[in-house]
Amino acid sequence: MLDDEEINLFFAHVDRLGNLHQQILIRCLFYLGLRISECLRIHWDDFDEQAMTFRVDERQKSGKISYIPVVKEMAEWFAKQPRKSGQLMCPGKWGPHTPRFTDIVIKKASKAMGLRVPMTHHRLRASLAAWQHHFHEKGCPWRW
Repeated sequence: MLDDEEINLFFAHVDRLGNLHQQILIRCLFYLGLRISECLRIHWDDFDEQAMTFRVDERQKSGKISYIPVVKEMAEWFAKQPRKSGQLMCPGKWGPHTPRFTDIVIKKASKAMGLRVPMTHHRLRASLAAWQHHFHEKGCPWRW
């Protein structure tokens, strides 16, 4: 798992190497703990700004609806995209992006950091567990 300094450095490299859609989707892996398949299909209608929650619906792996708390940093990234009801938050040219869209940036950021074990979609998502206490301290209403 990455420590505070390493995760900040990782996202600095992501910001330097990726476009806005890649930056948002990669942060969704970490800040929301979403699977890559879930990240690529996030819709504006699933984000509730008032409740600061993100809805993961029954189309996902678990087959049930769940609500994930959204930390302020993630909400700020969502605000960088124009909100379009009924549409993907980060659409590709012909629909959702493929996992390769974010994988390229994650691998380049890992290499730029000199990580011995490169970061992956799954490893970034798994880092959420180690960071839950930080999110709680930053005002996230509950722990996962």
